[in-house]
Amino acid sequence: MAVVGDMLAVECLGTPTPYGEEDTGSTLNAYSVTTGVLRWTWSSTYGATLSPLAHRGHLVVLNGYGDRATVLDPADGRVVAERALPGYSYRARPAAAGDCLAVVCTAKRPTHRLRVFRWK
Repeated sequence: MAVVGDMLAVECLGTPTPYGEEDTGSTLNAYSVTTGVLRWTWSSTYGATLSPLAHRGHLVVLNGYGDRATVLDPADGRVVAERALPGYSYRARPAAAGDCLAVVCTAKRPTHRLRVFRWK
């Protein structure tokens, strides 16, 4: 989960799929912190949505296997920006500082464990 202003973004996982089948993804729900009311939902059209991250007043989510980042407006869930990220990571988790976005692989797979990108 991530909090930006009055919005709490929570990833709601989709139905698990057998190994080797395409992941149906998950949905991001955003709730008002003060009222608890669901304000909006967002689902990726590109694989699973992974771990929302609060950064610079927006929400950043990873799609697919951590190979695409999407920036959402926390007020209404609209897409502000998207960027393809070279490489992939199973069970990717994002972290950010300044203009850098790090994508960490948390699964026990033979992939690069850490990828770092400049974000403009």
